[in-house]
This record gives sequence, C-alpha cells and structure tokens, in this order.
Amino acid sequence: MSGFFLYTSNRMEHLAGILTEIVSEPRKYAFSPEIIVVQNRGMQRWLTLQLSDRIGIWSHCEYPFPDSFIRTLLVAAFPELAQQAFWEPDILHWRILKLLPQFLEQEPFIELKRYLSDSNPVKLYELSRQIADLFDQYSVYRPEMVMN
Repeated sequence: MSGFFLYTSNRMEHLAGILTEIVSEPRKYAFSPEIIVVQNRGMQRWLTLQLSDRIGIWSHCEYPFPDSFIRTLLVAAFPELAQQAFWEPDILHWRILKLLPQFLEQEPFIELKRYLSDSNPVKLYELSRQIADLFDQYSVYRPEMVMN
C-alpha cells in the first residue's frame, strides 16, 4: 500500500494497532523508509516501542514533524520553493543573528539592547536561536500570527 492516509482516533493504542497492520505488509521498495508523521519526539519514541513490541523488530523509519513533512512535499511538487527555505529554524537562526543588531536602536528593542549590552556573542547567538525556534512553533501552532 502506498500513498497518504490519515487515521484518527482518541485512543493511541487503537492507532498503533492500525499502524502495526499497515507496516506489517511487505513493501514494494524494501530500501525506502517508512514515513510516519508525528507531533513530537515523545510520540516518536512511544510508536517505536509499540511497533517493536508488536512486530518484534522495527527499523528504517523516518518520523518528520508535520511542518517538515509538508515542506518536503511542497518542495517535491514545486522545486523552486527549495530556494525559499529561509523559514527552516536553522537557516532562520542565522538570518536573525545577522539582522537583529541593526534593530536594537528602535523603541521595541530597547530591552534587548540592554540585555546584549555586554557584547557577548554567545548571548546574541542563543537569543537568535530562541527567536527562530519561536517562529517555528508559531508557524505550526499559530500560522495566522506569522503571516500578519
């Protein structure tokens, strides 16, 4: 079976049973990984343990988060979007690191300027990383706030 399937339930154990049935079927392409979209690493770990327990052995699976999975699908369908990967947290982090210092003189950034006043590059690096992570979380949970 190949394609995109969405299963819903209010019981994780029920969904794990359905998933076990699906992944137990022989695959057409043995060297391509099984792709299971998860919301967090805890869910990934729980599913891995459940599948290992139910099947006996479980490997060669990718667990992307929803935003990463959708981005991969979009880039596969529209290759020109690969150039617009600036929303990826690792890329966005470096863009924020470069741009943030030039905004520190503006009114809304006065507290950040005070925080970064000792010119410690580690503080700027960590702050940029946290801002990029927040934008990534907003893009998943509150996309309307990022789009405005």
